[in-house]
Amino acid sequence: MPFAVSEWYKRILCDFVGIAVFSFQILGFAMGRFSGKDILDRSKAFALRIIRLVRALPKDNVGKHLGRQLLHSGTSIGANLHEADMTETVKDFCHKVNIAQKEAGETAYWISLIRESKLIPVHKLANIEGEAAELQKICRQIINSTRQNSRK
Repeated sequence: MPFAVSEWYKRILCDFVGIAVFSFQILGFAMGRFSGKDILDRSKAFALRIIRLVRALPKDNVGKHLGRQLLHSGTSIGANLHEADMTETVKDFCHKVNIAQKEAGETAYWISLIRESKLIPVHKLANIEGEAAELQKICRQIINSTRQNSRK
């Protein structure tokens, strides 16, 4: 039953530190309207959109290269947030969320290259490009909020 022990340990740590940041799923994070499940679901939905975008890219060398890069960075955001959910320390939690933030920034870069090279019509990229930027901001807010609250 490692899962039950892990959840119990996270609750004890949260009580001890006085901040509910160790587990997205149980306690969420102090950001306003987003709960932990929301960010995990949102990053997964984003990854699925990335997969569909990569499948729509041309099958030439440029499309394949950009697609591989985009697929890697775009799907790793959610993976890192899920890893953060399983951490036992604030430091490790922030580290994993920081990786997710960097991957979101890299994803936005690859999407901008696809947009500027006109591989996909611009109107099809606007929402996904905005979502990458939004995920990056959310990750930054999680890190800042967690660090600030862990010092109290």
